[in-house]
Amino acid sequence: MMQLERSHPSIDAFAEAAGIATGTLHKIKTGKSNITIKTLEIIASRLNIPVGELLGITDDDWKISAAKVGIDLDAVDEFIAGPHRVGGKTRSIRDFFNIQHGTSGSDTVRSGS
Repeated sequence: MMQLERSHPSIDAFAEAAGIATGTLHKIKTGKSNITIKTLEIIASRLNIPVGELLGITDDDWKISAAKVGIDLDAVDEFIAGPHRVGGKTRSIRDFFNIQHGTSGSDTVRSGS
């Protein structure tokens, strides 16, 4: 958030762009107040960035976290971007995740497949 703040001419300009009061921003920065999820959502929305980016979470962080629960984000991206066909059959996103976890027969989806 500090990097985003530096991209504005003043703390007042940043607070206005972020959609929060200058006093609220000051309290968050000085540790006198904890930021809420709602405030994070407001700031991210007003700055037109994802909340994860506001928190400094990278794409690699998301991929590692998803992999820990068995989700291949590259395969999800391929599914979303391409025709929704696996093994010659049109699949729903629910089917896709069932396939990811091996619960839909012998079909499996892996990145690059």
